[in-house]
Order: sequence, then structure tokens, then C-alpha cells
Amino acid sequence: MDQLSLFLRRLAIRALVTAVLLGLAVAAGAYWLFAHDSADFEAVRQDRLGALNAERIKFKAASVDVENKLARLSGETTAQLERLKQADSIIVRLNELESTWEKYFGNRAQQKANAEQLERMQTVRDDAGKKVLQSKKDYTRATWERDGIEIALAKTEAGLKQAEVKRSRVRYYVEAAWEWESPWAVAAAWLFLLGPTARRIARFFLKRGGRGLTS
Repeated sequence: MDQLSLFLRRLAIRALVTAVLLGLAVAAGAYWLFAHDSADFEAVRQDRLGALNAERIKFKAASVDVENKLARLSGETTAQLERLKQADSIIVRLNELESTWEKYFGNRAQQKANAEQLERMQTVRDDAGKKVLQSKKDYTRATWERDGIEIALAKTEAGLKQAEVKRSRVRYYVEAAWEWESPWAVAAAWLFLLGPTARRIARFFLKRGGRGLTS
């Protein structure tokens, strides 16, 4: 039997042993959870359903609020843009009325009124421009808020669908054990499965490095 076949055979055996050990670890964890769980299985499930339903209602209400906020900000932006447009139009007309002849020989009272109106329109334009920028910033923040609410709502609804499925006690405790044990169990499994191979590879390169230094 060549080296590759021997390696693959050993790897397959180790994979089988790893799977068996993982199964035994999860089964032991599930039994431990079952033996130490004094709560009523169905009562816990109903409590979780109630909590998730309350979260869904909260997120749906928040979603409605943020949509109303977006609509309000959009309306405010449109209104301020219209103010800005009207102010610019009036400023253009007032500037067109101002000429050298009118400045020195025109109606003084009218010139004064036009100058005062021009100053007011410039103030209106500046104020509208600032409000447009602020409304756009607030709108962007509100869209981020909406995205966060949608993600949270989707997560809650997924959890609710999972909780609504009436699972058996065995499946419940097996899944709970896997969630509890999976991080370190998977790490240990990979170490058991690939540890010897990694050591052999490291030893091989160390030997080659040692030969290179002595040659």
C-alpha cells in the first residue's frame, strides 16, 4: 500500500472516530442539560414565544415610526427647496431692477424697499439652504435606523418561526447541547483529526531545514 493510500485510510479512520466522539459529547451534554433542567419544557417555550412576539410588536411599531419620520423629512426637504427656489427667483428680479440710473435718479423709497426685500430674501435663502442640508442629514440617519430595525425584525421573526415549531424534548436538548459545546468541541475535533498530520509536516520541514544548515 503506497503512502498516499495509507494516509487517506488513516485520515478516514480518524474522521470516523472524530464524528463518533462528537456525537457522544453532544449526547452527554444533552443528557446533562436534561437532568439539570428543572423548568417546564412547554412553559419555557411559551415564555420565549411571548418574549419574541413582544419584540416583534416593538420593532413593527418602530418601523412605522421611522417610515413616518422619513416621510416627514422628505416633505420638509421639498418645502425648503421650494422656499430656496422662490427666494432665488425674487433675488434675481430685484437685482435686475437695480441699475446705475435707478441707483442715482430712481425713486428713493422704492430703492430702499427693494434693498430691504433683497436682504430678507438672502436671509430666507440662507436659512432654507441650511434646513435642506440638515433635513438630508436627518433623512440619511433615519434610513440607517430603518435598516437596523428591519434587520432586528427579520431576526426576531426568524426566531419566532423556529420557536413556533413544536420540537421534541430530545431535539431541544440536543440542539442546546450543540450550541453550548460546539466552539470547543469543533476545535478539539480538528486538533484530533489534523494534529498528527500537522506535526508530521512540521517535522518534515524541520528536518529539511536542519539538513540545509549542516550542508
